Amino acid sequence: MAKSLSFIIMLLLLAVPISAQTTVPAEDILRSIDEGRIVKYRGVEIIGDLDFTKIKDKESKIMSNDIDYHVRVPVLFEDCIFRGDVIAYRHENWKNQTHIVIFHEDAIFHGCEFHMDSAFKYSEFHGIADFNNAYFRKEALFKYAQFLEQTGFARSRFSGRANFKYAKFSTGIRFANSLFFKEADFKYTKFPRGVSFINCIFQGDANFKYAEISEPFNSEGLQFRDSVDSKYTQLEGRSLEFDFYKK
Repeated sequence: MAKSLSFIIMLLLLAVPISAQTTVPAEDILRSIDEGRIVKYRGVEIIGDLDFTKIKDKESKIMSNDIDYHVRVPVLFEDCIFRGDVIAYRHENWKNQTHIVIFHEDAIFHGCEFHMDSAFKYSEFHGIADFNNAYFRKEALFKYAQFLEQTGFARSRFSGRANFKYAKFSTGIRFANSLFFKEADFKYTKFPRGVSFINCIFQGDANFKYAEISEPFNSEGLQFRDSVDSKYTQLEGRSLEFDFYKK
C-alpha cells in the first residue's frame, strides 16, 4: 500500500531531534549509513561534500562497468544547509564507469538549502522523496532519476538549472508554488499519475518537449515568462501546448 506522504513525513520529522550541533561533517553522515544507523538532522549545516558514492555497500553491475551504491537506512534532513556538493551520481570518463546511488528507504530533504551542486542523476528513490521547500542555489540534477514512491518539490526554488530530463515518477508529483529562475528541462519526462504546477513560475527557458503527462494535471496560476518548448508534449495522449500559460 502506498504511504501517505503528509502523515509519514509528519511522524518522521517529529521524530527528528533538534541537534545540539550546529555543524556536521559530511563524513559523519556517511559513517552512520555504513553502520546501518538512521540519519536524521534538523537545522544544522553539513560541512564538506556529501558523497553517497563513498559508502561501503556497493556492487558492480554484471552487464556493465557501472557501480550501484545502496543506502538502506532512511536519510532525514529538515531545514539543513549543505555547504558542499551533494553527490548521488558521478561518472568517470577515463574508466567509462558510472556510479549510481539507490535510496531504499525515505529520502527527506525538507526545507534544505543546497549551496553547491546536487547530483541525483540516475538515482532511484524507493521510499518517499521529499524536496519540498528546498532551495537549490546551483544545478539540481535529477536527469534519468526514478521516483517510485510519493515525491514532492512543492514551494521549492531553483536558482540554477533544474534538470528533470527523462525522469520517471510512479506517483503524483507536486511542484506547486515553485520558482524556476533559470532553465528548466522536463524533456521526455513521464508523469503517469499526474502532476501539479499550481502557481509555478518559470522565469528562464522551459523545455517540456516529448513529455508525457496524465491526469490529474493541475496548472492554475502557472506562468512562463520566457520561451517554452512543448512540441510533442502530451496530456492523456493528446497534444498539450504550454504557450497558453505564457505571461
